[in-house]
Amino acid sequence: MEYTYTFNDGAMIEVEQDDGQGYASGTTVWDACLVASKYIETHAAKLARGGFGGKGTRPDNNSDSTTNNKSNTNNITVRVLELGSGTGLFGLVTARSLGSAGFSCSVLLTDTPKVAAFTSLNVTKNINAIASFNTSNKNSSQILNSTMKTASSSSSETTVKKNPLDASSQNFGTSTLISISTAGLTWTASLPIYDAKATEWLAIAPPDIVLLSDCVYEESSFAQLITTLRAVCANDTLVVLAYERRNFDAEVNFFKEFGQFFRFKAVPEEDQDPLYKSVDDIYLFLAKKRVDTQDF
Repeated sequence: MEYTYTFNDGAMIEVEQDDGQGYASGTTVWDACLVASKYIETHAAKLARGGFGGKGTRPDNNSDSTTNNKSNTNNITVRVLELGSGTGLFGLVTARSLGSAGFSCSVLLTDTPKVAAFTSLNVTKNINAIASFNTSNKNSSQILNSTMKTASSSSSETTVKKNPLDASSQNFGTSTLISISTAGLTWTASLPIYDAKATEWLAIAPPDIVLLSDCVYEESSFAQLITTLRAVCANDTLVVLAYERRNFDAEVNFFKEFGQFFRFKAVPEEDQDPLYKSVDDIYLFLAKKRVDTQDF
C-alpha cells in the first residue's frame, strides 16, 4: 500500500508501506512521521545552520536570514542520519528540504538489515522527485550513480546533483549535491551493529542531524536506542525526535533515561505546520547531548 506525501510546493513522493512480508509496524507511515516531516520541510535551513538556541550544527553569522537566504550554503554538506527509517519518508523529505534550502547533504537511512533493504526500494522509487526542488534552472537536474547495490549488503546509494559542474569535482561551486544511502544498523544494549556502508559513512564524520520518528514504543528496545544515540551523536549533533504516545508509563521511563544524557525540548506548536502538528498524543522534540549548558 502506497502513501503519498505532498510538499508545500506541490511536489509529491510515494512510499510503499508493508508489503505483507512481515515488517509489521516498521514500514508504516505514522502520524508522528508526518508531523516531523512537515516541521523539517519548513525549518530545514534553520536547523542546519544553528540547531536550536542559535548555536549548534552549523553556526551562521547571518542568523537572521535562516529561512530564505541560500547564499553561503553551497559549501556546506549537512550530514543526516535516520534511525529506524522504515519507509524512509522522514529522511527523504529531509533530503529534499535541505536541497530546496540550498544545502548539499549526505543522508543515511538506517534500519535492521531486512527493513533497510525495503527502505532502499523507496529511495530508488523517489529519486526523481527528490531532484525536483526549485533552482534557477529547472532543467539542470542530473542523477549520478543512480543506484548502487552489492549482493553482500543491503545498502544502496543515490546521488543527485543540481546545476552540475564536473561530476568528479569536489568543489561544486553553486551546485547542490544530495546523496541518499541506506544501510543496516542494529541497536543493541552495548554498541550498535553497523553494516559496511554504515561503518564507512560514520567513519567520515559524525552526523549533524539525527532523525528519529515512531521509534519510542517498544519498551524492550529503549536501552538499546539510548545506547545507539549516545554512540552516533557528537556533542553538536541535533536530534529531531517525534513519537506518538502509546504506553505512557513506559515512555516516561524512556525520557528519564534519555534525559540523563541528552537535553531536549518540545517544538512549540506555533513553529509547526498548521495541519500537521503535535497535538493530542503526538510529540516533537529537539535534543542534544548534555555537554553545553547554554543550549537551553
